[in-house]
Amino acid sequence: MKTKTPQEKKELSYAKDCRNTYSENDKSSRKNIPLRKAKAHRSYRKKVNDILQTSLKNTDTESVEVIENTVKSIRKDNWKKSSDMPLGELVELQLDFRKNNAGKGKTARKKIRETVENLENQIEQESNLWVARAKSLPNISAIDETPEKAVEKLKYLVKAAIGNDSGFDITILINGKLTKPTLEETEQLCY
Repeated sequence: MKTKTPQEKKELSYAKDCRNTYSENDKSSRKNIPLRKAKAHRSYRKKVNDILQTSLKNTDTESVEVIENTVKSIRKDNWKKSSDMPLGELVELQLDFRKNNAGKGKTARKKIRETVENLENQIEQESNLWVARAKSLPNISAIDETPEKAVEKLKYLVKAAIGNDSGFDITILINGKLTKPTLEETEQLCY
């Protein structure tokens, strides 16, 4: 018998070992799988016993054959545990999930929040409305009746644009249309 290298052992483990991916507590499976099997057997026995108890009074040969046929026609509940996923597939799924969701956590949200808080604003009044613009982002502006509301709208728009550039999926309503603003848009974003 040839001894295996650690790489061969790992490859075999990834191919043959399985993990429960039923999305429950894996420790509860130790109790729940045997319990579900036992419930299927119990329900079958109960159905058979109910038929036999009700028909014990009639013991002539014709009724015995009828009872036997009805008992044979009873089907067991077919409960089967869902199959486990091979370890190699599970590890691959987890690595894909990490790669796709990297940088979308608490740290990314904190950076976005800090950027929006430190944003330098330029506020102008045009007719009866106030226009707020970010000095570092000239293509983004917000218009409202008061300067405070215009600045709040601008912050919200910048936050959505930076979030979408960072990989978040933020959709907001601008001029009656649902859009996903980004910082790289060439046209003027006005909210």
